[in-house]
Amino acid sequence: MLLANYLRQCGVDLDLQSVILRIAQGSVELCSRVDNNAAVTVGEENLSGDEQIKLDVLADAIFTGVLQGEKVVYALVSEEKDDQELVNEEGRFTVAFDPLDGSSLVAANFSVGSIFAIYEAKGAIGVTGADLAAGIYCLYGPKTMLVFAIGDKIASFTMHKGEYYLEKNDLRIADTTKYFAPGNLKAVNYNLNYGKLVDYWISHDYKLRYSGGMVPDIHHMLYKGDGVFAYPGMTDQPNGKLRLLYECIPMAKIVEAAGGFSTDGEQSILTKKVESLHQRTTFCVGSKAEVDRYIELQV
Repeated sequence: MLLANYLRQCGVDLDLQSVILRIAQGSVELCSRVDNNAAVTVGEENLSGDEQIKLDVLADAIFTGVLQGEKVVYALVSEEKDDQELVNEEGRFTVAFDPLDGSSLVAANFSVGSIFAIYEAKGAIGVTGADLAAGIYCLYGPKTMLVFAIGDKIASFTMHKGEYYLEKNDLRIADTTKYFAPGNLKAVNYNLNYGKLVDYWISHDYKLRYSGGMVPDIHHMLYKGDGVFAYPGMTDQPNGKLRLLYECIPMAKIVEAAGGFSTDGEQSILTKKVESLHQRTTFCVGSKAEVDRYIELQV
């Protein structure tokens, strides 16, 4: 079933359908450009401190272009830009996005992704997961895929000849797991509780599944049906590196819609209020037992 048909069949709000289809359109265009020839630096850093590569800039331009043409969008927030961009004062949605997460992996021919948060709000400051109309990611790998969560619905689609077709609408994450994806692993030298958590996973024969990209690692969790992804802080980055507005909230929404859990160590990521556009947060998502362990160890 085509993505557009699935959205209609599920009774998704028409304005929201339109924004999702715009994102899908942009991802199809970007997919054709994800190649090694685009993995060259442009000599600048984005707001996350990552050196921008040609493909980062291109991805931002593609998604900004398709979303600027959507009248129901109030504003756009991109990881690649300092400020919120007004699109239409009469619009309903603020769309925040990381146009190409893990772009440094392109040269190594690893999978990368794009992440989107569609908030029913006029502006991003003050929003929480309760304002999220949809969380979406696109994955560019051996297959190009789009996964979204709307309410308690979660579904994945595979691209074929420029169209997205339904692959699964029953993705679930079990409460226990033996897979772990430890982001910011160097933090074990400064965050002793994180070191204890990683030691526990290793000593109990958990299987390491970590690519360096949040989108493929969380996608692995969804398709295996269990797992945990963690990215804590450390001395010089107490809030970690990941961004709350356009990375952690939409990915937490997708994981929780599949029956998993999320936390910053104190509360669900979906209850955490956005106080600045590029606000960072510590982050753990996945199977309940491991998210609980992260909390108990006060990572």
